[in-house]
Amino acid sequence: MPSLADSLTYRFRRPVVDKTGIQDAFSLNLVYSDRPDDATHPSIFTALQQLGLRLTAAKGPVEIFVVDHLDKGASEN
Repeated sequence: MPSLADSLTYRFRRPVVDKTGIQDAFSLNLVYSDRPDDATHPSIFTALQQLGLRLTAAKGPVEIFVVDHLDKGASEN
């Protein structure tokens, strides 16, 4: 599940946090469509629900990296 959460983070460009507590490895075939007019494949939300999972929006702490200052040092390259 942590790998799925990482994949969904990349897909949605937003943090996805795994709260299932499941650490076992699974082989998943997640078939979905991003096109609303595609009647042959479900949305990603429906596809996840078919696996017994759901995405819910929530606020919470996330790790970020902040650069306060950057000095350009002398370099020969």
